[in-house]
Amino acid sequence: METATDSVVNELSAQLRQSKTKRGRRALETRLPKLVETYKQAMIIKGAKTSEIITELLKDINYLKSPHVIRFSRHNNVLPFDVAGRESLEFFAKKNDCSLMAFGYHQKKRPHSIVFARFFAYQLLHMIELGITGYVPICCFDTPPHAPGSKPCFVFQGDLFETDEVLGVLKNLFLDFFRAAQVPAVNISGLDHVIMVTAVSPKKVLFRHYTIQMKRATGAAAPAPDQAAPAEGAAPSIPTPVGSTGMKVELKEMGPSIDFEVRRHQFADPALTKLAMHTKKPKAKDADIKKNLSRGLLGEELGRVHVGRQDLDELKTHVKMSKALRNVKAPAGAAPAEGEEAAEGEEGPAPMEREGEGEEAPSGEEAEEEESGPEGEEDGEGEGEEDDDDDDDVDEIIAEGITLAHPEGEGEEAEGDDDEEEEDGDAEEDE
Repeated sequence: METATDSVVNELSAQLRQSKTKRGRRALETRLPKLVETYKQAMIIKGAKTSEIITELLKDINYLKSPHVIRFSRHNNVLPFDVAGRESLEFFAKKNDCSLMAFGYHQKKRPHSIVFARFFAYQLLHMIELGITGYVPICCFDTPPHAPGSKPCFVFQGDLFETDEVLGVLKNLFLDFFRAAQVPAVNISGLDHVIMVTAVSPKKVLFRHYTIQMKRATGAAAPAPDQAAPAEGAAPSIPTPVGSTGMKVELKEMGPSIDFEVRRHQFADPALTKLAMHTKKPKAKDADIKKNLSRGLLGEELGRVHVGRQDLDELKTHVKMSKALRNVKAPAGAAPAEGEEAAEGEEGPAPMEREGEGEEAPSGEEAEEEESGPEGEEDGEGEGEEDDDDDDDVDEIIAEGITLAHPEGEGEEAEGDDDEEEEDGDAEEDE
């Protein structure tokens, strides 16, 4: 047997499959049943005729319920307790996705009437008509109003809310209508107003609204009659302040102040009521399990990555040097690398620099020997054989501190000086 909930879900699922835009799909998904409902939206409707009291009362109810409320601006010729009127109200609830309703109207037979109702699966579940015998709007109080959307405290006074069936439903209806979104915890400092409902009789209910004012507790409380007086010289006992912070709570009426008279009521059949009060939650789909993920102390998401065992034999240790660093010369005095020593051994010893300018220039024979030494070494690089005599002469020259090479032009100048000396000697012999 298909229930009312199943019919609504099947209809929404069919519309969801036929939706052509993402916006329409999101709007339909919000109407589907959820495990935890965030809030219940209400609609405020004016009947065919309304009095000034009803108009002001609907404004105040709109303020208490905001922002989860839809207020109709036009009058609607609807009678809630008629069959046609019920169908119209269910159509409005389905069209606006609302589960609560406040319907105000005024008639000669039933003056200043307001109907509170709630829906289940877009079908009327409970409906109670209340007449207004006394009303003071919010604008007549000097107390500043509370913040819109804040959660109120509820106080229900009277045993009739537990014993009388109609008042018990009215209590539950008020809780559904004026509470905000369900939260797991509430900050005490955020509670700024109280709704107090008192059942005077089965036909009379008082509705009051107060603001909460936190004031610091001052003065000491009078001692109890059975409490002994403190001894002379002892410090007087200080009574424990109200609350842990030493603050006291004061209530000041902020409106609206309403005196209700209970009139007609209409409840749904027991089968629909039992279905609406069914507390067993449907099984939720198991979420995708994400392995190797955890949360840190600050809420950041941490992941663990598993990699295979690394083979160090295949690890590349040689890193190719960039072109900018390949031509950089090693600093003076730095130890050459192994490859550089082998290259230097092949090329032969590098020429030594000249130690000073004040040293005497070598003679012609010595210069010739010096020149022939390096040239012979260079010529003998490919041959691989060197004379032992030349090596001995080079070692002796190095030991005496004579350089092996000279700047360009010095060797030529030395040869020119020897030629001039020989010419001078020949000229003297001729004379």
